[in-house]
Amino acid sequence: MSDQPQYPLPESGQPWQQRGGQGYPLPAYGHPGYPPPGFPPSGYPAEGYPPAGSPPPSRIGWAITALLLFWPLAIPAFIYSSRVESTWYRGDVAGAQRASANARTCGIVALVIGVVIGLLMIVIFAALVSSTSSSCVDQFGNSC
Repeated sequence: MSDQPQYPLPESGQPWQQRGGQGYPLPAYGHPGYPPPGFPPSGYPAEGYPPAGSPPPSRIGWAITALLLFWPLAIPAFIYSSRVESTWYRGDVAGAQRASANARTCGIVALVIGVVIGLLMIVIFAALVSSTSSSCVDQFGNSC
């Protein structure tokens, strides 16, 4: 024999609420299978359907541009790009538009930084080449 108390089984056909007194606890919010009061949490649509239309563009191209030109900005660009559709289908239209705009902004900033770094590298390389070619003197004092 086991030491656990034996509970009588409910008869088939008894509703859930009537079984509460027979060793089966009642759920705190009513009948099982229904969501608790206050469901769904804020930020989710009550009907559970995505908004009509298509989501804003994910701007994955700008994320790839950021990866190629200035990779530290590619990380947030890819994160924002991946959030566009998930926030859209959750019903958060403003959040999807904001994520799309942030992915684009990260890509544009990475483009500007990449172009500036590229131009600085060209200028520094040109300055190094011009300074070494004009002052080329060997160990005997003869110009190259």
